[in-house]
Amino acid sequence: MLGLAGDRGVGLRVHGRTRGNPFLVTELLAAGSDGAGLPASVSEAVLGRLARLDPGPRDLVDRVAVVPARAEGSLLDALHPAWRADAAPAEELGLLELRDGGLAFRHELARTAVEEALPRTRRLRLDDDVVRVLLAGPDPDLARVLHHAARCKATAVVVDHGPAAARAAAAGAHRQSLDFYTLLLPHIGALPVEERAAVLEEYAWELYNAHRFDAAADAAARAVGLREELGDPARLGQALVTLSRQQYMRADMAAARTTVDRAFAALAGTGDRARLALARTYRGVLLALSDHEEEALAELAEARELAAEVGRRDLVALCLNYQGLARIQLGEPEAGLELLRRSVREAEAIGHQEYVARAYTSMVKGLRRAGRFTEMERTVSEGLDRTREADFLAHAYTLEAHDLLLRAVRGDWADAEAGLAELVDTVPDAGVLGRETLPLLARLRVRRGAPDAAASLDRSWDLARRADILQALAPTAVAAVEQAWLAGEPVPDAVDPVLARTARRGAERYRGELLRYLARAGRPAEPFPGCPEEYAAGLRGDWRAAAAAWEHLGDPYERALELAESGRPEPTLQALQLLDELGAEPAALLVRRRLRDLGITRIPRGPLPATRDNPAGLTDRQVEILRLVARGRTNAEIAAALVLSVRTVDHHVSAVLQKLGVATRREAAARAPDLLGPDDRARQ
Repeated sequence: MLGLAGDRGVGLRVHGRTRGNPFLVTELLAAGSDGAGLPASVSEAVLGRLARLDPGPRDLVDRVAVVPARAEGSLLDALHPAWRADAAPAEELGLLELRDGGLAFRHELARTAVEEALPRTRRLRLDDDVVRVLLAGPDPDLARVLHHAARCKATAVVVDHGPAAARAAAAGAHRQSLDFYTLLLPHIGALPVEERAAVLEEYAWELYNAHRFDAAADAAARAVGLREELGDPARLGQALVTLSRQQYMRADMAAARTTVDRAFAALAGTGDRARLALARTYRGVLLALSDHEEEALAELAEARELAAEVGRRDLVALCLNYQGLARIQLGEPEAGLELLRRSVREAEAIGHQEYVARAYTSMVKGLRRAGRFTEMERTVSEGLDRTREADFLAHAYTLEAHDLLLRAVRGDWADAEAGLAELVDTVPDAGVLGRETLPLLARLRVRRGAPDAAASLDRSWDLARRADILQALAPTAVAAVEQAWLAGEPVPDAVDPVLARTARRGAERYRGELLRYLARAGRPAEPFPGCPEEYAAGLRGDWRAAAAAWEHLGDPYERALELAESGRPEPTLQALQLLDELGAEPAALLVRRRLRDLGITRIPRGPLPATRDNPAGLTDRQVEILRLVARGRTNAEIAAALVLSVRTVDHHVSAVLQKLGVATRREAAARAPDLLGPDDRARQ
């Protein structure tokens, strides 16, 4: 069947809906469906069988049709007491089957056909019957109740049970919780104002977990408006803290600062020490994340003491987290990492998985800031395991971005760029988290000489200016200097204010990297106290020490650039080989000029060993992609074969087409025999 479908993803969807039934598969594919639509021929065949049933069995089939997956026996006992007898005719016609003590359609397509044929009023009544029966039972499944209540427009049921269902799901199934809040939102006006404000605050946090930061800030702002109406300053202060966090996440730093100050003003004189601990904690968090680490440490120390006094262990864990991050950012990695490990232990002890995930993102960011890539790699892996299983998409985004950073450092530019482009494309509302993806994506495109490099850099500057934090400004400034150097253009004026902001404790890596690239661009620059040795050696003119340091760190691009500073033929040729293997065309062009200046007449014209067999300069991954394209594989099949996402493969295929200078997969496949080795040609 997968062969008939042509696309693995379509084939799997078709099989899931038809369970491999030849007639249904053939009809679905003949109608050109991707597995989501329902061909008229299938609907007519199912309804033809349905018409042959007597009223009793027909009523039973209708009732099962509105229940996804399976209608259990206890539900059918209440909805259709004679179901055991009436099921037989439907079974004989191949519509229903007994499954785990209940009834289900043999094929999802048949269920869909029956459900879609129901008159709207009857469908509403059948769903209403299911809601009534579910609520009459002990400990009803609120997810099922809400599903059917929403379908039959039972607003009162949604309002009565929606908040409880969403809160219960928030304990571990955040996507489901968000679905419940989204379902409840159109009916929120029926809730009392106090409950309405609470639901909006909770909804904002679930949107935050799903990295939908604009919507989260909007929901939080609505909650603040309701709290102002209610006139309870303590609860208003809490709502303002929520709003401040969401404003920070959407990179609106000025608004976040103003809002957290409003929270303190609201809480003044209330005597609510628990909420005051919350506000102090989040003010400390904001300070730590906005380059005010010294102030953050003082604020977080007081917040942590107050949180411990009022029994808020969750806030103690959060304070430890950002105290640790602030210590690392001030150049104290060991002290900072120990605080972060304590934060993880504290959050785990109380079962607060979101704070566990936050601590992992802080550890990874801190290890990156300290240049400890080996530890960072291990921590990224551990953190991703924690965040993915708990549905913390925002934290997973940060960790995945750092995983891609490691790939870029190691020289796997094609995978890193494709992965970053996928993150950026699939999460357009990433807000401040774009600091982890946009500068690096722009830099990789600058290094490759990609036509969209300038646009990527502009987007990174937009975010950096809005967020106004070094974590976004410094890497963007380095990318801008690198672009200017490679293109032989003046360094942008916007770089100088960023350089000035790096003259502080804890920003040594930012400053060292920025100065090293400014020196390449022709600006006088010298090492400074605390400058990391890999940058300091280059700034001193010690190319051997600098190249050795970068080799130790596992960064072939930076090593190549230092080798190219040698002024000697052999190291410069070695640099060219490394750059050609990476696909660093602009830097390779500069190195070829240096070789000519050194009097070298026989200069390699293109990629060396890793890409010699494909004159188009494809990377190893792109060769794999081209090989599979030439064999007629779809992007979904390539993704399955290489264990990549389909979107990542989409980006790789686009890059291959661009390098080959062709517009279609067919043209790429025609070029493949000339680019692939003998063994590959034999398989075509």
